[in-house]
Amino acid sequence: MKEQTKTVLKVAVATVAWCAVHSLFASRKAKQTVKEAAGEDFYRRFYRPFYNLQSVGTLLLLGSYTRKLPDTSLFKTEGKTADLIRIGQGISIAYFAWGVYHVKQSRLSGIQDMIAKKPQEQEGQGPTLTPDGTLDISGAYRHSRHALNFAAIPPIWLFPRMGSKHATFNVIATIYFWLGSLHEEKRQREAYGEQYERYRKSGVPFFFPRRR
Repeated sequence: MKEQTKTVLKVAVATVAWCAVHSLFASRKAKQTVKEAAGEDFYRRFYRPFYNLQSVGTLLLLGSYTRKLPDTSLFKTEGKTADLIRIGQGISIAYFAWGVYHVKQSRLSGIQDMIAKKPQEQEGQGPTLTPDGTLDISGAYRHSRHALNFAAIPPIWLFPRMGSKHATFNVIATIYFWLGSLHEEKRQREAYGEQYERYRKSGVPFFFPRRR
């Protein structure tokens, strides 16, 4: 039990550190520093790809570290129950892909702005502006104002088997996605003003999707 507790604490600290790094590079202060050092055009073209690469890279480092730690099985399902869980995971991944599609994969990856003649700056990963300057609230964003943050949660929980390391990461990541959505809501309201306020009051849920 003592060894398991140590493992949980180590995974928790490492995951919180990953969240902190992720938040640091997402902060306006970090973005402003890059703008001042390298210029607006450089920032708009290359910050998003860099941000994505560091997110993946630090996540791989986290996985490499926690993989070496001892684990304790919490549950293991087999047969039809395991199949149902895998189906649920597949559906949740499809929902996530649907959300990504509606913010344009090229914009989310940063490719669109890297090759654009005049790259644009968007606020976070919520609804984007259409060419005529209105918010695009189609697709998954008709059902949740923070569709991508929500959609990232079910795939990490829906596993037929789970150990203490996986569960620890999941709990912290889930809290992080929720808190990140609260922060993102504030940034979206500041960036898009009355348009986002109308969207917020339209009945679209903050986080958990609801069919409309």
